[in-house]
Amino acid sequence: MGLIDVVGRGDKKQYHNKRYGKELMKMLIGVFESEEKTKAVIKKQLLQFSFNNNIDFDVLWFDKTFQTEHLKKYIGSMCFSLISLDSNDFDSVGHIISRYNPMCYICYYSNAEKELYPLLKTRPYEYLLTSLLNERILTTLQEMYDRIIYSDCYYKYNAKSVCWCFPVRSITAFKSDLKYVSIINDAKKEAKIRTTLDKVEKDLVNQEIHNQFARIHKSYLINIDKVRKIDKNTHSVEMDDGNIFPISDAQYNRVTNLFSKRNTAVLKTNNDADCSN
Repeated sequence: MGLIDVVGRGDKKQYHNKRYGKELMKMLIGVFESEEKTKAVIKKQLLQFSFNNNIDFDVLWFDKTFQTEHLKKYIGSMCFSLISLDSNDFDSVGHIISRYNPMCYICYYSNAEKELYPLLKTRPYEYLLTSLLNERILTTLQEMYDRIIYSDCYYKYNAKSVCWCFPVRSITAFKSDLKYVSIINDAKKEAKIRTTLDKVEKDLVNQEIHNQFARIHKSYLINIDKVRKIDKNTHSVEMDDGNIFPISDAQYNRVTNLFSKRNTAVLKTNNDADCSN
């Protein structure tokens, strides 16, 4: 099974998880370990990592009773994972993670040296001996975290001591809601952050991921790779997950020009849709 644990200085993330769901959450680390002694070592290092970086984050603990379907619910939000190779129960975990979230950094560890060839296709970031976890895991966590912070695969939002990391590939749209912005993912879950859509646009530019998104309305900013079609009659855009968002008159020509250059297949009229049936 999986258990969400709070690592940091407060219970605020539990509030956010209950209110907005667990599909989109603060930086999420997955730990796959059944031995309580090793769990205690890892938790101590995670707390030190939190203190060093002055951030809160979520840890999802999996023991040998975990189910693959339960794991798949969280994979899209997992930034990196620590996987024990001392139990056959976790043999397939790395392959599942690399298949559904290739951006997730994987660190394997074991009590004894292992044949690494079968693990190479999961592109692990690191392999450690369990006896060296106390010495090496903190450095490994820091290295993976630094890679994420400077990566263009995530939208990063910082609020006080909280670092929110949202995989770009899981974001469907940003939706303005007065003083908040809702981040909608491809499972139709939402997380609210206290900012404005204009500020989000600036953040996307600063993080060099702005080309992945398009402003279609004063209240909507969409992931252009998630667009299924644009309806010219209703001036709306339909996303891969079924969400439909309006395109404002002010943005319509710019948006249609963008997609005519990018992929004409998404430009549809109601007549086009009727002819295809």
